Amino acid sequence: MKEEQYIKAFSEIDKTVKKIIENPDIEDSEYKIFRDKIIQEIDVENAWSKFSLKKDRGYFIYSSVAAAVLLFLTLLIFIPSQNIKESETLISSDILPAEGTVTLRLSSGKVLEINSSETSEELNEGVVVSTDGNEISYEGVSQDKTNQYIDNDISNKLEYNELITPKGRSYSIVLSDGSRIWLNAQSSIKYPVRFDKNERKVEISGEAFFDVKHDSLRPFIVETLDYDVKVLGTKFNVKAYSDEESSSTTLVSGSVIVPLKTGGERRLSPGEQLNFSRTEKSVKVEEVDVELYTSWVDNNLRIEQMPLGEIFKILKRRYEISVYFVEDKLMDEQFSGKIPLNDNLKIVLDQMSKVSNVEFEYQKNLVVVKYKNI
Repeated sequence: MKEEQYIKAFSEIDKTVKKIIENPDIEDSEYKIFRDKIIQEIDVENAWSKFSLKKDRGYFIYSSVAAAVLLFLTLLIFIPSQNIKESETLISSDILPAEGTVTLRLSSGKVLEINSSETSEELNEGVVVSTDGNEISYEGVSQDKTNQYIDNDISNKLEYNELITPKGRSYSIVLSDGSRIWLNAQSSIKYPVRFDKNERKVEISGEAFFDVKHDSLRPFIVETLDYDVKVLGTKFNVKAYSDEESSSTTLVSGSVIVPLKTGGERRLSPGEQLNFSRTEKSVKVEEVDVELYTSWVDNNLRIEQMPLGEIFKILKRRYEISVYFVEDKLMDEQFSGKIPLNDNLKIVLDQMSKVSNVEFEYQKNLVVVKYKNI
């Protein structure tokens, strides 16, 4: 169905809803006639063809337009005229990503809000903030290859900046050597404006995906709370949130070496993940589906039989929500699929409820999770 038809249908819905609100004595039969007319005009099957959701081993793929259509149709089909006021509240109670500001702490201690290209005026020459506010680049700092690195004899004079993302935001940064890093929500990375001559070293907290430029003479080192990751040029994901029980490194391509602070080292091959348990101080390396750990870069959460407790742990970094599980065993309910991380969360949760025995209730910013009364 064409977009113009959806707009026309929604306009008619809006007019009729207002009519019913202003005339509470209107007969339900009139509402039923209107409802049936709208449903005939909307190609429900086609609109919903891009939205499928299955519990456990299935997948759900989100389509904002299709989901909006189906939600509207659900309200039309199941909510009688006397409940229109309640339905208006339901439609408007969106759960959108938290609105935070990415910040940059300079070596001087000054903190800047990264919100537009105007910020570049307060930074080093050659540093550029994208106009859409999603990336900062230091690549221009090293246009002169003879001056790309600082002599290690004066490495104590390296100028470090720290990029910090809030809840609800991801952000990317291009370092002076051309390496690109995507920083997930509630994360930070500390890095030199220009690297020294012997190595390229950064420090992260939270989660980041790295696409490192190859340099056989200068290894790239990522420092985390638990271990360091040493590479020459490769793509990998590091998850090291301080409030979680474990940290992990997932290799997409190339090769990485992980010297462990507990002794020894591990070398990873593409498709392998190193998981460090903070409670047991142990390391496990296994093959994984790397997309499950890197899809967040595209603002999607790809999950495979993930417990609901873990799902909400991730969603709480993107949305300003609190979660209450009526029963502890609800946290173990597993789902598979793909969740958008930058859209209306309520629509996704409602669809998850449709294919499971779990339901969600909303009280402002609180999501109550409980089993359905079947």
